[in-house]
Amino acid sequence: MTVLIDRAEKHDPHAVRIYRMPPAVRAAHDLWRVECEAMIAAHVATGGPGAAYQAFLEGELMTPAPPRAVADALAMHGAPVLTADMSAADVAAIYQQMLDG
Repeated sequence: MTVLIDRAEKHDPHAVRIYRMPPAVRAAHDLWRVECEAMIAAHVATGGPGAAYQAFLEGELMTPAPPRAVADALAMHGAPVLTADMSAADVAAIYQQMLDG
């Protein structure tokens, strides 16, 4: 099992961090994620698939910050900011940075 987790960590370290969370932290993570997904879904339902992204860029979609224990478990400190004037390469670099932890 350890070999599988080690291989998975190379592919998706974020998922492995979630897998390794203690039950109480995992419950807090799951609740936080449901809250964020509901906020995003509300924008999608009213304005189509790009509405949530547009609202995010315009500062109208502010999802709640994760609980401290969740942020610590996911190493989510100093979350990057996306702006409307960023190129696709800039956004891809930030995304890669988030994946790398």
